[in-house]
Amino acid sequence: MNKFLLGLVLGTLLGFAFAELIRNENLEQAASRTDRSTARSADDTSGNAPLPSAGSDAPTSPNPNQTIARTSAPPTSPTPASAPTAIDQGSLSATPSPSTADTTPTASPASRTPIAVPDAIKPFLDKKDTHDGLTLGQTHTKLEDEAEDLAWAYQMEIYLQQSFARPTKSGQPFDIRVIECRTSMCEIVGFSPLPNPTDDISAVVQQMSQQPWWDFDNFNTSAEGDDNGGKFLIFLRRKR
Repeated sequence: MNKFLLGLVLGTLLGFAFAELIRNENLEQAASRTDRSTARSADDTSGNAPLPSAGSDAPTSPNPNQTIARTSAPPTSPTPASAPTAIDQGSLSATPSPSTADTTPTASPASRTPIAVPDAIKPFLDKKDTHDGLTLGQTHTKLEDEAEDLAWAYQMEIYLQQSFARPTKSGQPFDIRVIECRTSMCEIVGFSPLPNPTDDISAVVQQMSQQPWWDFDNFNTSAEGDDNGGKFLIFLRRKR
């Protein structure tokens, strides 16, 4: 009897323990299924999550319907090194060939360059030039039309300026307004403190003609004056 009761109690306890073990395993399996289901739901939800607001720092996925502005220029094909650009072609076309290059580098291109004449001197331009029968105005125009022998003209203008800088008989210098040399002649325009500047002009020309730099074989002088002083126009013709 006692053994029967003891066996019954032990069997009951073992049955209860086995049932508890089965129940715990079922609970763990259910919890595991719940966790997996929750994780899948979270994944599905994250794929449909709304875009962050403008103030958010989180990155956003590109919208396939959105137009993206170009941030860099499209690649261009490099220009071949042997093909000159438009500027290069202009430079090449403007460069004279050796056969057509100017062989006199000291001469400027022949183009009309006006020479200003003071109003008080303009009446002289109507006078005849005794050298070639032209008026002094026509001779003046010929000088304007000449090209400039740069080396000769520049140095000759310096010599003439220095010569006319000397004092006149009155002790005052000439007031030189124009000294212009080109290729075949020079023009000098000025005023004198003397009513008749002819004597002073002749003295200056005489002194210049004795200098080694003197390169003229003919000159024409027109001068006149009054109590207020004199004025003059001189053309010097270069030796041929």
